[in-house]
Amino acid sequence: MHDTAKHAGRAFFDCYWHDTFESVLDVGSRSVNGSLRDDAPSGCRFVGIDISEGRGVDIVHPVPDDPMPFEPATFDAIISTSCFEHDRFFWLTFLNMIDVLKPHGYIYINAPSNGAYHSFPFDNWRFYPDAGLALSAWAGKSGRAGIHLIESLTLRSGDGGWNDFVMVFGGPEATAPDRLLADVFPNAFNIRRGQTDAVVVRTVEPEDKQLLDGAETRLASAIEELETLRNQLEDARRETRALRKKAKAAQRRADRKVARLRAFKALPSWKFAKALQKLRRKMKWPRRRHPASCSGNIRPLIPEYPAKLEGSMVMRSFQTAFTGPMLKSYQAGVLSYTYKGVRCLKSPIDIAIYMRLIWDMQPRTLIEIGSHSGGSALLFADLLGTFGCFDTPVISIDLKIPEGMEDSRIRFLEGSVLDLGPLFEAEGLTALPHPWFVTEDSAHSYDGCMAALGFFAEHMQTGDILAIEDGVLEDLGMGPKYEGGPNRAIADFLKAHPDSFDIATDLCDMFGQNATYNPNGYLRKKSTV
Repeated sequence: MHDTAKHAGRAFFDCYWHDTFESVLDVGSRSVNGSLRDDAPSGCRFVGIDISEGRGVDIVHPVPDDPMPFEPATFDAIISTSCFEHDRFFWLTFLNMIDVLKPHGYIYINAPSNGAYHSFPFDNWRFYPDAGLALSAWAGKSGRAGIHLIESLTLRSGDGGWNDFVMVFGGPEATAPDRLLADVFPNAFNIRRGQTDAVVVRTVEPEDKQLLDGAETRLASAIEELETLRNQLEDARRETRALRKKAKAAQRRADRKVARLRAFKALPSWKFAKALQKLRRKMKWPRRRHPASCSGNIRPLIPEYPAKLEGSMVMRSFQTAFTGPMLKSYQAGVLSYTYKGVRCLKSPIDIAIYMRLIWDMQPRTLIEIGSHSGGSALLFADLLGTFGCFDTPVISIDLKIPEGMEDSRIRFLEGSVLDLGPLFEAEGLTALPHPWFVTEDSAHSYDGCMAALGFFAEHMQTGDILAIEDGVLEDLGMGPKYEGGPNRAIADFLKAHPDSFDIATDLCDMFGQNATYNPNGYLRKKSTV
């Protein structure tokens, strides 16, 4: 019994049960993932009838369209859940139910309006908004006068994915209660109150179609947003090329001035001294500046960052393709970025890289170091589902589990990047299937990044991907705060362990050389053979 069927059955007893009622008959009572026996009013006589033996079955009635083995007017309430779709002659079973109902009693029927094929042993019918009126008319035509529809409605799907169609009928002396099931389920649709043709919350499209249309709309919006980001990135590239061209022209002019000054200084005659002094006063010498503060964001022609690594092996420059003013405003957007209302703190460019990576790699395990508010874990879980990785778990690790984040696809664990070994052993994470996609996005400290590199170099297999995130901190002028942070750690580790990882330049350079928040930070595990 799925979740919405359980909730609807409980609500029927809450709304329709009278203190004077004594007995309940459950037609199709065999327990499959639960039944309504446990939810029946305390002290009532509950009888379960089904075509075969099983848990919850008191009486076996092999032919449901044959009269039931009870005296007429025996039961105050007769219920049937997820049964009529399997009954080849449900209209005859319905008449048999009427025959054993007391005049003041109620019949409750719950059958699917939508859902997958499920033979048990047959799957014959689906029930739509007018089925209740049709059954009450059939009862009258078959000589069961007075049986009338009190209400019918279709419920929204729950975890099981079913849309339940619920009908409640009354005997000749039964009246509608003060509170109907339609009042209990405000999200229900195609609601009919009583023997009337009027349908409230009329909905033509099935819920599956509505959900599909909504998903397609969101996908189109995401594609449009991605295209906008690509255009912005191309504009930024053009701006960068123009600024570099201006910088080279300025450098050439400065070189010519230096050459003229050296020529003056080489002359032996003092008669040129005054002219030399005048020339020096007029010349404006270029000043060396840090890239983050360079006027007009013209970067130095010789990158300064590798020299700061003090002996680390730099396979290629860590300098990103971002310009200073653009990076500052871009960073403000990243820090305020949310996914489904939860802080995510991911660069849109890198989200696009993740999408490509997950589609091409099809990881069987995704591990995130640094949960923060949980938005990035939720994003990864949705991307995995979108690209068909339905069985891939998301393991998100942080010093503190985010509050209010509950998702069956995500496993939040408490742990530190500096001491991953005990956590992985205790939680059995080393046994998770490969390939792995791992992101290190926690403290960004040199020690933390080195710890992650050392641990996953030992436990990863060939082709697994490790992303060391936010090396862009160097371009933001924040490298000293993190003791060189991700960039220094990557350079030092690759120098000491050249056979551990390759820099995945196909990911780092997808939008231009190191046009990412993770310069040289996408690492692919090498073969251990």
